[in-house]
Amino acid sequence: MQLTYNNNQKRVIILYGGDIGLQVVRELGKKGIKSIVIYQSDDEFAIHSKYVMESHRIENFLDKKQIRNILMKNKKKWNKLLIIPCNDESVDALSYYKKQLTKFYILPVADYKYIQKLLNKKLTYSIATKAGIPVPKTFYCNSVYEIKKVRSKITFPSLVKPYERHHFAAIFKTKLFEVNSFDELLEKWISCRKHGIKAMITEKVPGDDTHLQLCKFYVDRTGKLTGTFQMQKLRQSPPLYGVGRVMKTIHNTITKKLTQKILKQMPGFVGVAQTEFKYDSRDDKYKLIEINCRNTLFVKLECKFGFNIAFAMYQDFVENKEIQMPEYPDNFYWIHLHKDLFTIFSKGRKTEQYSFWQYIQPYLNRKVFAIESWSDLKPTLVYWISKVVAISKWLWKKLVGKSRGVALCES
Repeated sequence: MQLTYNNNQKRVIILYGGDIGLQVVRELGKKGIKSIVIYQSDDEFAIHSKYVMESHRIENFLDKKQIRNILMKNKKKWNKLLIIPCNDESVDALSYYKKQLTKFYILPVADYKYIQKLLNKKLTYSIATKAGIPVPKTFYCNSVYEIKKVRSKITFPSLVKPYERHHFAAIFKTKLFEVNSFDELLEKWISCRKHGIKAMITEKVPGDDTHLQLCKFYVDRTGKLTGTFQMQKLRQSPPLYGVGRVMKTIHNTITKKLTQKILKQMPGFVGVAQTEFKYDSRDDKYKLIEINCRNTLFVKLECKFGFNIAFAMYQDFVENKEIQMPEYPDNFYWIHLHKDLFTIFSKGRKTEQYSFWQYIQPYLNRKVFAIESWSDLKPTLVYWISKVVAISKWLWKKLVGKSRGVALCES
């Protein structure tokens, strides 16, 4: 899709038009900034937003060269536009080609040496350990022999986690593997190696999704920390090892200080990042789980109180304005409606074992919904139509499977 536009129109380039990209596009659109979206698949619903003036498709975000090539192809038309990455793949590509791309574009991302430390969990945990920040007990093994050497130190259930999540998720369609025996551990670890994925073995920190807390921050182009925004996960999709589907705002001085300690280990870092900690009741400590170096799912909640990272990037890097993020209240909820309802009414509910009150409480309080928007209705409609079709197909398969099972039993 391509529309005509005038040279006075404020524009940015958005890399990835999924749930995150859609929220970013809308929040920038409210500020009078239109978006050019580069996307990979039809389920990136940001391309349907009224705030999008162009959209361009690539085959695979995992291929850094494809991202670079489309940007270089349009360097004259898009000259000096701000590029905002909304997935790990695009952050990786922009930082990797930063020296080349900054000749033609404005990139609010840190240098590759910093991005690698945040995308690669082994390097992330190394930074945390040097800073005295607790992490889950972790084993880095390069062979089955090395795994067998530490067998007595591994407790179950354990987790097999990739060093870099975006490569792993593209193959296995999940964030990690939970394993309940040594044989299963070896099977999953070997499967990772067969696909060229480096994986580590970590302990499972006990506790449900409510033990997870996030701290997002933005460091401006001068290296100044402009503010933090903290949230507590209440429910994930899928439970325990998925992405957040219900969140609420909080303030926690402990995780904020831990986040600041990490920042001190990266004195040249600029841009956005978000730490995730899990509270471990066994030793009363918060353990670092991961760090994201991009906008995350909860954009609409942050923007509700003016903590608009994408707009801050525009003011910071394009307009050269000083950035200071505002304060926000506690106990304001963010809900991904489709993911929450689908999980509640599927087998995910058995994993969580929450009460009816726990499920309903966020809906009775102050809240925002991730996807739904009356002011930008088309993406909402396209999104929900696609989900209704997908759920109908899923139900049909279950019904057909049951009927076939009955027929086989009766035959």
